Amino acid sequence: MNKIETTIAAVIGDISAFYDPAKWRLITVNALEVGEGFEIQWIFAETCRKAPLKILAAHAAFDETVPSCAAIAPSASFAEAELFDLLGVRFEGAKGGMFLEPDDAKTPLRRF
Repeated sequence: MNKIETTIAAVIGDISAFYDPAKWRLITVNALEVGEGFEIQWIFAETCRKAPLKILAAHAAFDETVPSCAAIAPSASFAEAELFDLLGVRFEGAKGGMFLEPDDAKTPLRRF
């Protein structure tokens, strides 16, 4: 695993710098609740190679809006919607209701 620390402000530029859809695929976008916010992880694998995963990680406050990488890797929209519903991570353009019904508890995986 190759974990690269970045910032919320720089993450889209960092992804754009290496991402080529013919060479890379987005595995998922993950979030961990840490302290007063989240560690957001964008996890990539090289296509057709047994190489270490590339993970870009950045910290975001609970109330911070995280940029979406769906314009670069369209499959990110599913993971972003899931994180919005289940943890309350706000990605630019992400909409709720993809994984939870309107009467479900909001952010069911949050610790508070």
